[in-house]
Amino acid sequence: MHIKNKLEWLVLSSLSVLLSLIFLVILCTPCHAQVSLRETAEIYKRLYTKNHLPHPTLYLRDDLNINAATYSTYIKVNKGALIFLSKPEMAFVLSHELTHYQYRDARAINNKVETIILKLTHRYTSTYYEDRADYYGSEYAKNIGYSYKSQAHFFKTLEKYYGDQVILNDVHSPDRVRAYNIIHHYKTFQE
Repeated sequence: MHIKNKLEWLVLSSLSVLLSLIFLVILCTPCHAQVSLRETAEIYKRLYTKNHLPHPTLYLRDDLNINAATYSTYIKVNKGALIFLSKPEMAFVLSHELTHYQYRDARAINNKVETIILKLTHRYTSTYYEDRADYYGSEYAKNIGYSYKSQAHFFKTLEKYYGDQVILNDVHSPDRVRAYNIIHHYKTFQE
């Protein structure tokens, strides 16, 4: 094929680069989830049944980031969590979020009276809420058969996909600290 002018060459080379990028995206995108929707729902049900926890509606968010969040009346899990996490890691994430729901952390942060009480008792930090959710969440997941070590692997998975990026905002303790605490199950954690 003979290229007639620079514009034609530019279009063809741009198209070639675009096709290469599309191929890489297809090649690097997982074909299936490690944890299916059904398995996620089963883990969720086992967690709240075995641990006698309140259970808000669980939603799936169409987002490929590995994350989940608790709101005042529901929990959202990102699609990326299903794709990239193992069952023990998913159990940890769900139990962590159920703990936030159980202690009404999403509402507590917006409640001025509770905020004043927490400040007076030196418990007002978002890190406190996260550490408590890790502590009880890891216990709840342990109660349905997942070891602390397998749950703590969640933080290695985050590091694998995100490297040193801060993906969980600054209210969380560093990932290595959280993993250590779960493996050693917060021997010094005090309520």
